[in-house]
Amino acid sequence: MLFIPALLFALWTLPEIRSQRFARRAVGATVAILALAALIAFLAVGGTYSQSTRGTVGLSFLTDPRFLILAVLTCVYVTALIIRGFLHKSKTTDWIPAIMLLTMSGAFAVWEIRNYFLAIAGVMVGAALATAIGWMRPSWRRTGVTATLMFATCLWLLFRLPTVYGSLASFGDFITSPVARQLNVEQADIYVSCLEAPNHYNVYAAEVGLTGLTFSFLEGNSLYPDPSSINEYTYILADDRLCAWTPDSVGWELVWTTGDAGSFQLFRHGSQELTSELAE
Repeated sequence: MLFIPALLFALWTLPEIRSQRFARRAVGATVAILALAALIAFLAVGGTYSQSTRGTVGLSFLTDPRFLILAVLTCVYVTALIIRGFLHKSKTTDWIPAIMLLTMSGAFAVWEIRNYFLAIAGVMVGAALATAIGWMRPSWRRTGVTATLMFATCLWLLFRLPTVYGSLASFGDFITSPVARQLNVEQADIYVSCLEAPNHYNVYAAEVGLTGLTFSFLEGNSLYPDPSSINEYTYILADDRLCAWTPDSVGWELVWTTGDAGSFQLFRHGSQELTSELAE
């Protein structure tokens, strides 16, 4: 759906649009595309998966570094287009990547910024860079391609790799912490919000000798996914990177968190006092 505005722009700026026969076909194609987009939007709004990933409409996304990078690239490309327009060097097709980038940037006002959405943005940024390289003289294009690849690599190393390794290291910090050892003695069941996480976490726990720990999926991100399995306490290991979860009711207490960015947080729900080991 994010590509539809650029697709329609490309369709209606074709030279063949001057033909009455082609224009009628373009109208039919436009109506069909918009109808399909409306159907997809209806299904997305009503779907449970879409509801869990839909962000709150607001301006908080403006401070996200990933959005800021996308916004800067969009502004630079649009500014270059305007300058080339004044110099009478721009082409209508040069605006297609700009419309893609503007659509992607505006979508974050509705949808949360997630890495798989940014994969779509990467295609749009690539289209803009390819167009910009095409503006160069043939003798400069090889240098332009090399500089673009180096710039993209630096951005990846600077912003993406710390996120990947930070997430993995955070769980390692938890599974080797005194809190995890104490919960292993109590044979606690810890809920997580990612569907695929329990299988991996249980393997990791067994590898470090914590066979008393059990990780289970937090069904539907609800408070008590399986009331029959709730004992004296309920523990939830929340991950704010992949499957974010925050307490949805009173009675939750933060027991443990990573010391740097808090990417993993262990919450406890219960009325009794913490044991001395957990309190430490």
